[in-house]
This record gives sequence, C-alpha cells and structure tokens, in this order.
Amino acid sequence: MTRRCAPWSTRRWPGSRGSSPTDWRHWKPAPERAPRCRHFWVFFWGFGFSPARARRNRRGRPSRPRWRKCLGKKNFTDLERTVKRKQKGDRQMTVSYVERDQAGPKTLQFYDAAEERFQALLNIFKVFGHQPEYGRVFTDTIMAILKDGVIDWNTKELLILKATQGNDCQYCVVQYERLCDMLGIPAEKIADLDGTKYRDSPHFTEGEKALLDFCVQIGEDANRVSKTLWDRLHAHWTDAEIVDAAFVITTYIAVSKFGDALGVELEPMFEGVTPQLTIKH
Repeated sequence: MTRRCAPWSTRRWPGSRGSSPTDWRHWKPAPERAPRCRHFWVFFWGFGFSPARARRNRRGRPSRPRWRKCLGKKNFTDLERTVKRKQKGDRQMTVSYVERDQAGPKTLQFYDAAEERFQALLNIFKVFGHQPEYGRVFTDTIMAILKDGVIDWNTKELLILKATQGNDCQYCVVQYERLCDMLGIPAEKIADLDGTKYRDSPHFTEGEKALLDFCVQIGEDANRVSKTLWDRLHAHWTDAEIVDAAFVITTYIAVSKFGDALGVELEPMFEGVTPQLTIKH
C-alpha cells in the first residue's frame, strides 16, 4: 500500500515515540481522512473573501471590497477625485507658494530683485522661496539672460519661445509672448515660430533659422547636432554667440520642465490669455 502524507496536525515525524532524530524506520502514516480546509478560508477571509460573499456575487448582488471600507468613505472619494483629475489632464499645484509674509530675509532679498525687474512677483519665484539659495542663483541667471548680451535680447526671446513651446509649457509661452510684444517683435514673426513655419518664413534671417534649428535639435537630441547644422551656425555666429544661444536654450528647457513638474500656474494678470503658439496642454 502506498504511504500518503497526513495533515500537518497528525503527521508523525522522526524522533517521536523514542526514536532518534534520524531514524525513519518507526515512522507510521496517519489514518486516512479528508484534509482540513479551515486554513484555506482563513487565508482568503483576510483578503475580504468569503463563501457567503461569493454566493451573493453569483446572485448579482456585488459586495463592497474590504479595502474600500478600510480606506473610509472620505479618503476613497478623495482618491477617486484625484484619479478623475489626472484622467482629465488637470494641472494641479503640487507645492505651495511662499508668500512675502512667510518668507525669510534671504528669500525677500531675491523677491525684491525679481519684483523690481518684472514689476510683479511671479509664481515661479515664489516656488523658489522653499530653497532661497537656489532662488538667488535662479533670479540672477534669469536677469543675466533677459538683456542684450553677446546675442541681442530679441534673438534670445525667439530662442526662449521656441525652447519652451517644444516642451508645451503654457506658463512660459504666455509670459514670453507678452514680453516679445513689449520688445516690439512683430506678431507675424511670433506666429511663424510654430512648428517648422520659420524655415520658410520671410520674417527670419538665415542666421536666426540656423539658431532655431539648433534649438529644436537640442530639444530632440543634443548629442546629434549634425555637421551641416554646425557649418550653418559658424557661417553666421561666433563661438561666443553660439555658447550664449546654447545656454539660453538649455536653461529655458530646464525652467519649463521645472515649472510644469511643480504645476506652477499663470498669474491672475495672464488669466484668459490664449497663446499664439500651439500648446498641447
């Protein structure tokens, strides 16, 4: 007769009845009987399953999972709302703005500089209130860019708009379209920045077209700038000007990613403004 293993509770292991721990000769099988199933049901009850609940489900009366009950009605509702907002693509603020009455001396120092320059304390600066050291460096960098330098300010603005549009940053595009208008850049020229229109547009010089192609390539893959594009750049710009352009482009790619990652919202002064350039969100 073939020996079968008995249930755990009745199995006679070596070492019982006076045998040595390694002596298997005295091992005897337990009497034949049906295995016990209580551990099976205890296991599944722990996950919110029971035979009664299964029968109700078969009769078409679904029961509420236990994990939903444990979360609580309020928490579960909040979870559902969060999922729905994400599905709708709503942009939610993920960190708080540090207002002036909450800011320390170091924060107020670069707040004052930013407000004096831009005639308003923009939300992107309020986010840096959580990291004043970064905020000071960020403010100094932006102020160094937004002025005539090796490359004139208007050309920088074209690169900023192209770089931020490539990242679909509505916050940046709306603000810098307004700034371009203040600098006297024609609206037709701004509109032709959309997509690849600039390549055939009469509003751009060959040097500007080369820089815009450079901007697009950096956004797609900075490691694969072709020799042809380099030749075009060197035909119109010095090394210092190319370095200036590359710094402006990459800085604003980072700024747009930073702002969008934190869900920075447009200020009330820009409420209802629709950008000329195409933004996916």
